[in-house]
Amino acid sequence: METTYIVLIALTVIYIPLFLYVRFRKKPEKSVLEPYGPCIMIRTKVGIKLIDRLGRYKRFWHVCGYASRIITVLLMAYIVGIIILDLILLPAAIGKGGMGIEYALAIPGLNPMLPIVYGWIGLIVAMVMHELSHGMQSRANDISVDSTGLLYAVVPVGAFVEPNEEEIEKASRGARMDLYAAGITMNFIIAVITFILMFSMAAGTLHSDYDDSPAIYGYTSGSPFIEYDIPTTSIILTVNGLEVSNIDDFYSKIDHMGTYTITYCYKNQQSSGLDVTLGTYVNGIVKGSPIDEHGLEIGDYIIKLGETNIGTPTSMTDYLKNTNPGDPLHIEYYDSSAAKSGEDPYKSTDITLGDNGGKGYVGITTTLSGMSLTTPSIVLNSGINPYYGRDGLSGYVNGTIGYLANAFNGFSPVPESTQWWYHSSFASDDVFWVLMSLVYWIFWLNIVLGVTNALPAVPFDGGFLFMGGVEWISEKFIRNEEKRKRVVDTICSATTYFMILALILVLVVIIF
Repeated sequence: METTYIVLIALTVIYIPLFLYVRFRKKPEKSVLEPYGPCIMIRTKVGIKLIDRLGRYKRFWHVCGYASRIITVLLMAYIVGIIILDLILLPAAIGKGGMGIEYALAIPGLNPMLPIVYGWIGLIVAMVMHELSHGMQSRANDISVDSTGLLYAVVPVGAFVEPNEEEIEKASRGARMDLYAAGITMNFIIAVITFILMFSMAAGTLHSDYDDSPAIYGYTSGSPFIEYDIPTTSIILTVNGLEVSNIDDFYSKIDHMGTYTITYCYKNQQSSGLDVTLGTYVNGIVKGSPIDEHGLEIGDYIIKLGETNIGTPTSMTDYLKNTNPGDPLHIEYYDSSAAKSGEDPYKSTDITLGDNGGKGYVGITTTLSGMSLTTPSIVLNSGINPYYGRDGLSGYVNGTIGYLANAFNGFSPVPESTQWWYHSSFASDDVFWVLMSLVYWIFWLNIVLGVTNALPAVPFDGGFLFMGGVEWISEKFIRNEEKRKRVVDTICSATTYFMILALILVLVVIIF
């Protein structure tokens, strides 16, 4: 059984009797331990004096309140857009296998994506600043803070600041909305500041000796290149004795499928010459495509299209750009299975091209000998710039939505395995990456916490803000107070149920 499941079971066994004790014991109102839904609320007085002092600057916090409402509405639109997009893409993801339950827990150490030290620091900063801002906005609007503390349910799930409920009820709608928007906005502001710091540190002080050189970023499943034991992140330096300056230059030296001698560098140690097979490797065949059931299989190599040698995936793409749907195509390929069994591996087939936006379509995906290639420049820019390589409105939208997902692919802001590609003029490399990783995780956890809390569903902050907005709009159209309350409750309840169910559905598919 995986360690994560064992730890969760042990923590659950400990938590259940504790929760039952807190839930059913006789206790005075507002005790230190209180049940809160499936959680235990642990009340303290920590930080209340600080909140009182900082909340004195009422004019400043009132201005912040107006700005925070705008920011929160934008973040609310962002999280709703993500959920709707995920729901649209959900059918394609069902049955493909999820990441695992450990990714559902925002607990550094249990969640393999979150580093223990940087993750806990980032999480504590995000939660403390979120709740502190709630408290300061409460005091700025003359609402008392009764307690602060933690929410605990098997694992710590959050912090809280508890404003006086009676005073909240008596406060104006504007004051309540400022209170709920404060935490979301504080997380967003911290995320913006740390992102700017991260971008400045990376763009201003990092450089690489291999900036545009081709780097082996990974291998596809079953890649023949794995047998050469070349580590991922290795930089390819030469092909047949000729220096390689960039990926295009590398591809230009491979004019046919065959054996080439390469040298590479890994963590600044250069290899001797190594003979490898390079060619257009088939790593996927589209079911029902023109090439399907024509003998070609995953693991084979494309040798020729027509009379043209196909040495790389780029040369295949260039060839197909000059074809039309319905054109006949003669394909020569290398059958890897036949080669292993001692048969003649050189085979051919004829197909009729399909339609791919007006160009000829074969129906296969290819890589160079099962490698995925990148450059240090591409990895760095992708790690610090959400809009790198994107253009147009849809590109910017996708960049905004997709940037946070980089963390699930090991970026922080670049994968740890690639850090040796770069050197810093700001500090020693070891010190630089400690600082950079710390800044990144403070950024990431603050933006994730802020965006999640903007969800228009109670008990998230965004749910209470959404309710206030619906109340404000309904007052313009419905005069009867009782009817207006029913309409507001119906709309907010329906929105809450939809958002929570959609979120759970998306998480279940992603995790399992």
